Amino acid sequence: LLEDSSAEVQILTKSAAVRDVFKLIEEKEDYRKRVNVGMSITGLQEHEDLIRVIEPNASPISERIKAMHEAHERGLRTYATFGPILPGLFRDADHIAELLKLARDWGAERIWCEPVNARGTSLVNCEKDLRAAGFEKEADEVHAIQKQKVWSKYAMGLTRDIQKAARALGLM
Repeated sequence: LLEDSSAEVQILTKSAAVRDVFKLIEEKEDYRKRVNVGMSITGLQEHEDLIRVIEPNASPISERIKAMHEAHERGLRTYATFGPILPGLFRDADHIAELLKLARDWGAERIWCEPVNARGTSLVNCEKDLRAAGFEKEADEVHAIQKQKVWSKYAMGLTRDIQKAARALGLM
């Protein structure tokens, strides 16, 4: 794709193995300009045990963060996606700011944040997995947002907290 077109390429992953493509991106200045490396982060390192339950095949949060710092140190373009952000993991705008600081520190050009999607069976499965792993409080919060009105309140509050944190950090 890089060789045969002039397309802009966005890489988004939950895997620290993205490091394997850094050398390829560095091969040509044109690639450096056209490729933007992104990492999806669902929580902070303090949430590592919980995140492992809901993302069993993803790299640990700490490894994802290290990979993005490495990309930045190598001069690669980066961005961040924070999501889905589960209810209860982030109490307020100050706590959300800790997420946003990660992206700021690795030089993210863009930051995407998203609430958890309430459609389908993902919330039911997430709740079940959290309970099985002993995360009762978090499972209760996931259960609560399965009701549309509660989900809407959660999503609006999360959006306000993200905007407040981003303004406080000078990101918007």
